Amino acid sequence: HVSTYVTLDIIHRILKHVFNYNIVLMMGITDIDDKIIHRSQKENVHYLEISKKYEQEFIDDMLKLNVQSPTLYARVSNHIPLIINFIQKLIDNGFAYACPSGSVYFDMNYYGEKNEYKHHRMNEQGLSSLETDILNEKRNNRDFALWKGRDKSSNELKFQSPWGYGRPGWHIECSAMASRTFGSHLDIHSGGLDLVFPHHANEILQSTAYHGNKTWVKYWLHTGRNYFIFFIMRSQEKKFLNIGLLNTKTMDEKMSKSLNNTMIIRDMLRTYT
Repeated sequence: HVSTYVTLDIIHRILKHVFNYNIVLMMGITDIDDKIIHRSQKENVHYLEISKKYEQEFIDDMLKLNVQSPTLYARVSNHIPLIINFIQKLIDNGFAYACPSGSVYFDMNYYGEKNEYKHHRMNEQGLSSLETDILNEKRNNRDFALWKGRDKSSNELKFQSPWGYGRPGWHIECSAMASRTFGSHLDIHSGGLDLVFPHHANEILQSTAYHGNKTWVKYWLHTGRNYFIFFIMRSQEKKFLNIGLLNTKTMDEKMSKSLNNTMIIRDMLRTYT
């Protein structure tokens, strides 16, 4: 949602222009995704053509909102070999295992033996039929996919790997790309509140397993379904800075296309500006 990017841009500007931090901001672009692939098959166009179209629309919308561009964009399609190497190291260190189907899963039991972890839960409600079918090949139902195996003869998008043809899972993409840019530690990782679990929880597990550390991210910033007003007050005499956060409204209903309560950015700007 647009409020996430606007809110985080305000924080970015405060850190950069008020506290004089040198910010390196990376934005991950998931240009390989099941929905994108299905759309490309339906329209009979290359999946990157679909991805680039909506990526450019997103960038244009952010510019119209005066949201600063990140220092760099990281696209999954440019990092497949990196992601494969990331997964292979997890397998070599015992934190992941490959199945005959070509899929690779993170081993939650092994991680639990080596580390203390909290706030990770397994919720099987809402699993797709495919996910339900593959539960039988997992060692534990909480294990999550790092690599999704695909049949060599299928016409689905797939890449060759040491475990067979397939494509990366969503969580591993972000860990691999962020680690390539920032190494074993990130100062700040941000996103919507809906990403706390399972996406960010799984990122923590696989990244700490890969780097061999207990803390991968120092500060997590999650935006929720609240409207916030940031205010800054300067004192000319004492030269101090107060930064406040005022919660002005809470939304009890989520935004969703199915609820018909969303508006795309360009329509909003056309109507209200």
